[in-house]
Amino acid sequence: MRRILQAILVAFVGVWAGSPASAAELRITYAELAGIVQAFAGNAKLHLNNAPSGFFGGASGSTLTIGKSEKEIPLTPKSFELFGSTYAYFVKDLNSQSIRVSAEPSAVRVTLSFESNGQNFVGGCVSGDCGLVDALPAVFWKNGSVTIDVVPERLQ
Repeated sequence: MRRILQAILVAFVGVWAGSPASAAELRITYAELAGIVQAFAGNAKLHLNNAPSGFFGGASGSTLTIGKSEKEIPLTPKSFELFGSTYAYFVKDLNSQSIRVSAEPSAVRVTLSFESNGQNFVGGCVSGDCGLVDALPAVFWKNGSVTIDVVPERLQ
């Protein structure tokens, strides 16, 4: 089991660092894979923000931090047109609280839980006369979570 764990960790580090990893055939259960991913990513922190702020309207950015490594994550606002103006919803300082990885019958489930403080999604004007910008509701995402089922595939 220790050799399998080492091989998986080397593969994850290789992918994370952007370098190629050599192929090997490993047979592990979903529970073992979930445990390895939990050990690797369990302390990861996800910060999502693309809301304009400051004098020039720049956003502080979104990042994924695993250990001492931090990667920027591009996050495009969702825009829509209304009465000749273009509005958008932005994510405002949304931080992960925990990342849990578990085994399912045919997948590995990753669940991200987020903090519940303040406005998480805010509306703004992108272009036009922006007459309705003050009517856009702010969204508070109480006890927000995202669940992703990852189904590994055998590479040949």
